[in-house]
Amino acid sequence: MKKNNQYNATLLKDYTLPAFLIDSARLQFILDPRETIVKAQLHIRRNPLVKIEDQSIKLNGIKLHLQEIKLKFIPCGLPRDKAMGDYQGGEAQLSPLGEPGVHTPGEVKKLIKKLLSSNDYQITPEYLTILEAPNEFILETTVKIHPDQNFACTGLYLTDNNFCTQNEPHGFRAITYFIDRPDILTKFTTTIIADQSKYPVLLSNGNLINQEKLTNNLHQVIWEDPFPKSSYLFALVAGNFSWIEDFHTTKSGRKITLRIFTEPKQLDQCNYAMLFLKQAMSWEEENFGLEYDLDLYQIVAINDLNFGAMENKGLNIFNSKLLLASQFTATDDDIKRIAAVVAHEYFHNWTGNRITCRNWFQIGLKEGLTTLREQLFMEDLYGQAVNRISSIKTICTEQFTEDSGPLAHPVCLQSYIEVDNFYTCTVYHKSAEIARMLITIFGKKTFQQIMQKFLSKFDGQAVTIEDFLQTASDITHTNLEQFKRWYYQAGTPKLIITDSFDNKTYTLKIEQKHQKSTETFYIPLALALINSDGGNTPTEVLIINKNKQSFVFKNIAAKPCPSLLRNFSAPVKVQYSYSDDELLLRTRYDQDPINRWEASQNIMTNIIAKLCDNRHKQQECILPIILIEMFKAIITDKKIDMSLAARMLQLPTEARLLEILPKVDIENIHFVCEFIKTKLALNLKNELLECYRSNHTNKTYIFEATAISKREFKNLALYYLMHLNTPEVYAICCQQLEQADNLTDIYASLTALVNSNYDKREQVLEDYYQKWHDQPNLVNKWLMINACIKSPGNMQRIQRLLNHPGFNYKNPNKVFALIRIFCENNLINFHALNGEGYKFLADQIIIIDKFNPQLAALITSPLTHGHKLGKVRQQLLQEQLIRINQEPGLSKNVYEITDKAIVH
Repeated sequence: MKKNNQYNATLLKDYTLPAFLIDSARLQFILDPRETIVKAQLHIRRNPLVKIEDQSIKLNGIKLHLQEIKLKFIPCGLPRDKAMGDYQGGEAQLSPLGEPGVHTPGEVKKLIKKLLSSNDYQITPEYLTILEAPNEFILETTVKIHPDQNFACTGLYLTDNNFCTQNEPHGFRAITYFIDRPDILTKFTTTIIADQSKYPVLLSNGNLINQEKLTNNLHQVIWEDPFPKSSYLFALVAGNFSWIEDFHTTKSGRKITLRIFTEPKQLDQCNYAMLFLKQAMSWEEENFGLEYDLDLYQIVAINDLNFGAMENKGLNIFNSKLLLASQFTATDDDIKRIAAVVAHEYFHNWTGNRITCRNWFQIGLKEGLTTLREQLFMEDLYGQAVNRISSIKTICTEQFTEDSGPLAHPVCLQSYIEVDNFYTCTVYHKSAEIARMLITIFGKKTFQQIMQKFLSKFDGQAVTIEDFLQTASDITHTNLEQFKRWYYQAGTPKLIITDSFDNKTYTLKIEQKHQKSTETFYIPLALALINSDGGNTPTEVLIINKNKQSFVFKNIAAKPCPSLLRNFSAPVKVQYSYSDDELLLRTRYDQDPINRWEASQNIMTNIIAKLCDNRHKQQECILPIILIEMFKAIITDKKIDMSLAARMLQLPTEARLLEILPKVDIENIHFVCEFIKTKLALNLKNELLECYRSNHTNKTYIFEATAISKREFKNLALYYLMHLNTPEVYAICCQQLEQADNLTDIYASLTALVNSNYDKREQVLEDYYQKWHDQPNLVNKWLMINACIKSPGNMQRIQRLLNHPGFNYKNPNKVFALIRIFCENNLINFHALNGEGYKFLADQIIIIDKFNPQLAALITSPLTHGHKLGKVRQQLLQEQLIRINQEPGLSKNVYEITDKAIVH
């Protein structure tokens, strides 16, 4: 196949230390939507650790219009702060065409003439190169950029007529010329000048040190960040915002001002985020001894962001859907997600900001340590079991799928074409599981010691995964070379476990299976043994570090049922042949709630697999009594935590079933899942109605654990009942929709109605839109509901909605809500055998790639999951991947994904 687009990869083995360092940067922004002027004054010096003959310096820069460039030398003995301030001598002014104009006196003039030639610098689409650079100097540049033409949501751009930046990983080079790599740590001082009536709020990193009014209705602020940081952590926001303010007093007694900014009409939706921020700050101090280091912490909500949020030092920028919430604009799950993301970005202050990555191959270090603390925070504050289950579902559905497909990669990358593509489930969630294994192996207290030593030793540095592991090795006095393979090997290990019992001796034989190209992993396997009366032995951790191992348990009265991989102690798959009775025993008596849930999932998965096989053989589908009994026992159990019960009663998602079932037939999986839901509703109607009525309340909405659990349990019962498609349950569902005082109940009832046979389902969907059309996040919910309607022909609905006023290609949230949700959550329609779903997604990728390559790449992965779908669908997918790959001017973001998925 001929390739129209080819890009070179960046390799970890080619990494070298930077030849130059930038100690400080003074930036001035004169903001205008059409033409913003950016002046930069950079204090640059040669890296003393690098010995090279090359005298040139190369700075990154894309789509910049250079207006002026100056170079100032720092004479020996002149203080650096003086050089960055009032000193005016020793400079060469270079024209944009590269012809030097020397305006300096005496001996300094001779020095400059010696260093500069007729070709002082070169500009390419990606770089500014100064061919002869002194050992230490001040570089001043003035560039023009055009925010109103920037629809990529990177660099400096407009969102709802406000200015905003997004610089991770490479956005800063679209703002000014800079050595734009994470191991360049710089102190920034930022001046912002703008029209005061249009942009009354001007924000950047650090502390506000000056603000004043200028002529012509302009005003100016100066922000100073005393902590060196990578350029990807620079942030600027300017616009018409309102804010709420609160305070946090650290354990050492420092008073921190906290502010959250948003559009004035959404100000009442900031309160939950403020609460979660204060909780996260206290939790981080209590668990890791880490206090916030500036006097001011600010968060801004915007509507146009490719990712969820950005941890810029002292000035977080959030996607509004992950910051703003009220009972009418966010569900319980949305609010919990806001808590997690607010905590995540705050925790980055130490793992990401104070200590950052040496290069982009190491992003799994900062994201893994931060994601782990986010998960532990959520478990401590909002329930260990249910939050741990949420993390496990992400790993087992998304990360295991990633690890088994063409986009598999280790946590520590070895190469990339576009690093934007590697903010993946592997980098965030698998790396968090790897760090969590250290807690399982060494204990929580020792892990805290590892973190404290790592953060104190490497504060203010750009580091590697090896630096973290060496710290862990030093603290634990353990050789972690084998454990390190988790970071450098892709793929999901499988533990094949068999057992035997004889003469009061129970033996487990464990075989570790992994890809042929990988070496044996170091796996902590937490387990307990359950006897026939439901008694559990204490949890213990076995270390699996060989291909085959046996473990013997003595003085066991009778053959036990093993509870394996408790708390999901390692990101592995476990193969063990449980009987139905053993699985039922675990759903009732396993004292590890994670494994209790996992047993219920195994029962359902086994039944779905059996019924799919029956249907494939054209045999009758009969729902086994074991499932009905399990559901009835859980529904009527008054002692079980309701949130855990709700998760135990949820069938595995169709996406999860595609991952774990050996034979994949999408139509059969969808049919069988709907069949099971209907049969359960028929057999358990009375129990489900009682569950709904006993948990339905007219009390005012509160975001509190018991109330959340009641809503969750109630709405799950309603979901099953709606599969009866009777006037009685329609009436219950419609009543809830009309009377609900919160989005959780509204969303649940509306989703149930539009996926039923209710004759007014289209009307209730339209009524919702008309009521909430002026609330962006609620319109996105409406798009998601439309995207998930499973009825045949929904592809045509999605096509129509592309032209609906509620959709906008330029807004990433709307693209995710309609296009990505359809392709990832509506598998029966996306994977239609005529291939229209694949063609639809390919069309959208090609359209979006023209103006936002990062966004286009983020919706591409559903086209890469074809290895288990059968030859017909695989061929249809390949056709669309090839079509995309041959598109003229295809971005490297999309190319890297599609090219890996194409069978060459």
